[in-house]
Amino acid sequence: MGLLKNGDKTIGYIRVSTFNERTKDEWDSAVKDILTQSEIDGLIIDFRNNPGGLLERAIELASDFFAKGVVVTQQGRYTNKPFQSMGTARLANYPVVVLVNKGSASASEIVAGALRDQIKAKLVGEKTFGKGTVQDRIELNNGGALHVTIAKWLLPGGAWIHHEGIPVDVEVKDNLDTPEDEVILEAVKQF
Repeated sequence: MGLLKNGDKTIGYIRVSTFNERTKDEWDSAVKDILTQSEIDGLIIDFRNNPGGLLERAIELASDFFAKGVVVTQQGRYTNKPFQSMGTARLANYPVVVLVNKGSASASEIVAGALRDQIKAKLVGEKTFGKGTVQDRIELNNGGALHVTIAKWLLPGGAWIHHEGIPVDVEVKDNLDTPEDEVILEAVKQF
């Protein structure tokens, strides 16, 4: 979490490393800190190397950016279940850039795709992993377990990204041989 500058513009930066039970509280704290530190002109959300996690946390986070609309649809053999924004939209007035890479999967792809489709957020970095399925865990009598795919995720625009990933608007890789983070530098230029 922090503030970045591009000329006279101030951009908030929040990294989300996973979607677990603590994500909502950590997200709320980071948003509050940024909004009380300075007037911001936009927001960068960093989902690089975020493997995903809890769907509920992804829906809560996406809901901060748009009040109405589908975050993701779960399509099973016999049903389609759209998950709607929870309507908070407290960050709806800020332009957004989302950082992703091949390590961004599952719930992070859901939020990145929802923000791209619903509010035209720019995606910067590398194409995402491409996990677009839902698994259910079945406990076995011998103590083992079996994970069975029961549905697929569709982004608000209808795309199924399984094995394909989400393409970025601006492709850039971080050069690990330099002290700078080239992906963040490129993201700041988008404002």
